[in-house]
Parts: sequence; structure tokens; C-alpha cells
Amino acid sequence: MLNRTRSVAALTVVGLAVVSGCKSTTKCPDPGDDSAGLDLPTVVRMKKEVSKNPSFCSELGAPHITLTSDDVVVMGPAGARKLARRSDLPAAESKRVDALANRLKTYREIWKELHPNDAFPGKVDLSFDGLLETPRALSVLQTSVFVGYPFVHLTTGTITLEFAAYLPRPPKRLTAGVDPALRTLFVETADATSSVVRLQDTDNCRDIGEKITARNDALGPAVSRACAGKTPCAQLITLRVLASTRFEETAKIARDVLAAYPSEAKRPELALTTGPAPACSKTKTVDEEWRKFASPL
Repeated sequence: MLNRTRSVAALTVVGLAVVSGCKSTTKCPDPGDDSAGLDLPTVVRMKKEVSKNPSFCSELGAPHITLTSDDVVVMGPAGARKLARRSDLPAAESKRVDALANRLKTYREIWKELHPNDAFPGKVDLSFDGLLETPRALSVLQTSVFVGYPFVHLTTGTITLEFAAYLPRPPKRLTAGVDPALRTLFVETADATSSVVRLQDTDNCRDIGEKITARNDALGPAVSRACAGKTPCAQLITLRVLASTRFEETAKIARDVLAAYPSEAKRPELALTTGPAPACSKTKTVDEEWRKFASPL
């Protein structure tokens, strides 16, 4: 009798251990699939799940987006979702991808609803065809950043890169003679093989030091030279490339510039753009170029 009691007790303990060790089988719904949004009971259920498993629906705060073939695809919590055709994105200039912006905005809002006391991670994992035209890649990248995902992990061709992308803000204005002394490190491609590196006191539209021309495969020394003796060197790095540049080459230039930038506690944000540089003005910054991404969601 005693042995039987011990056997039953042992089985009970094993059963409890198995149950307690099991992970929840509840799946995170994709909130972007329903244009009307998730209903209240679903959100309540999701909150309960997050209280038990903080990583539940983590994809909403760090989605994976690809443009490696014919479609812009978001790898959401419920699988792949095609949001736009590659052919729909202009090859000569970047533009806002509305379907992507709307879905990512929904992801962000639901994540914040599930984690009211936590900072939104704002990470995005981007995978692009290395032969993709830079404006098409930037349409996806800039749309993601503007909606609130500025921390970029980028893979294109043979290049992998992580950076904080420039997050558009209202244009700066000088106040009562106070000069905020915003400095921008510009790297602007002159042709297929070379770029011009310059440092600018952006709010006063004044270049600091000389303009340095360097080969695209040897930008490191030019960046170091432009930044010599300046701490911090700049608050923003702007890489402006020709629209015809393949995105793998754009990413390679960005990687080399960031690698050569002086070691500082906080690396500047990186703005990637194409086309001719706009005229500098004390009342506007590179933000002016991003207005096409700022339409209401």
C-alpha cells in the first residue's frame, strides 16, 4: 500500500512538472490583418499572455521586412504578408509605402497597448536584394523609420550593418540669436567611384574646413580627416548617393563611413538619401526632404 501511494505521488509530481514546463500554445494574431483593429476581448487575452510570457508578440516591436524578389514582405506574427510590388516603387526616387506604414503603425500601437510601462524597442530587420536600386530600398527603409522603427539591422548582398537611422523631426529654427551649432557630416557621391566628404555647421549653412574628395573604397581616411580635432564631430551623418547606385554599394559606403567615424559615446544618426542636395537654409534642414513620408497615417 505504501509503495502504491509513493508511486501515485511520484506520478503526480512528474505530471505537475510536465504541465509547468510546457509553453503556452497561444499564437500571437497579426493585428495588421484586420482593418477594423483587434476587438477588446482579443487584446485582453493578449495582455494576459504577455503577463505570463513577456516575449509574446515580440515581432510587433521588431518586425522583419524583405524586398529580395518581386514583393515587399513583412514577416509578421502570423507569417509572411505581401504589402507591395517591387515594380510599384519608383526606381528614381523614394516614396512612402502606404500599406507598410499602416501595418507598422498598427504593430507599434498594439505593442504599446500590451507593454504600457515599457519603452518601445523600435527595431526593424531589413533584407534587400543587393542589386536593388537605392531609391526603392529607401522607400521601405524610410517608411519604417518614420513610423517609429529607427533602429535598423540591414542585410543586402554581402553587407550586414546596424545603425540608428535619422528620425525625421520638425524643422529646426534659430531662436533669438542662439546658435545650436548642429554639425552634419556629409558624404555625397560625385560619380560611380568617388565621393565628397564635408562637415557643415548646418544651422548657419557654413562648411567647416575643406571639402575632401576620396574614392568610394577609401573613405575612411577622408572621414577621419574631416573629423580631426572636433568632439563631437557631428550630430548627424548624411549619405547622399546617386539614384542609380545599387543598394549593396550604398550599404558598403555607409558601413565604411560608420566604421571610420571617431569613437564617441553616442554615434550620430544616419540619414540615407538620393538626388541633388537642397539649398541650405537656416529655417529648414534635411527634414524637408522627408515630408513625403509625413502624410497622416
